[in-house]
Amino acid sequence: MESFVSTDSTVDILGIEVSRLPMRSIIDLICASIEEAEKLFVAVPNLFCITEAKRDSEFKMALTSANIVVPDGIPLVWASYILGKKVSEKVCGPDLFEFMNLRAAERGYT
Repeated sequence: MESFVSTDSTVDILGIEVSRLPMRSIIDLICASIEEAEKLFVAVPNLFCITEAKRDSEFKMALTSANIVVPDGIPLVWASYILGKKVSEKVCGPDLFEFMNLRAAERGYT
């Protein structure tokens, strides 16, 4: 699957390209895919999921096939600092879902 974010706006954490974009930008990308009627796979792993993908090749394939992988948790933000490609903020799955639902209601998405 094609990534919606460039490698300049990701950080490789244990072989998974994690988005460095803020929540607002992620929501904008999701909205753009809805408006263009394009399918989009957004993965929202935490550090445990990323480390599990190191052990489980099928799970890693699922994460690497996502168009956008967002950092759900402060440990991934810390890892990005250590790796020198800072993530702007954690993108907590339930928060992303809530904010996306608000945007969907505003724009009339079904």
